[in-house]
Amino acid sequence: MIGTRMMGLGAINMGDVDGATHYTVFYGENLNDLDVILEKVRASKAYKEFSATRGDQEIIKSFMVRDLLRF
Repeated sequence: MIGTRMMGLGAINMGDVDGATHYTVFYGENLNDLDVILEKVRASKAYKEFSATRGDQEIIKSFMVRDLLRF
């Protein structure tokens, strides 16, 4: 949880250790809400330490999903 927003973290391992793909999921009311959340995450001490110590990073795919119906 980040405030009242849900988030998820995960890893998909394919093949050996070098074939691992990690992902994060952020939930928000709109794109502006997501931008605010991402800025807070990137400004955190934990994120800065993680980014500095984990090595090279590459965004392979980025996409958004919108709920059309909620029950």
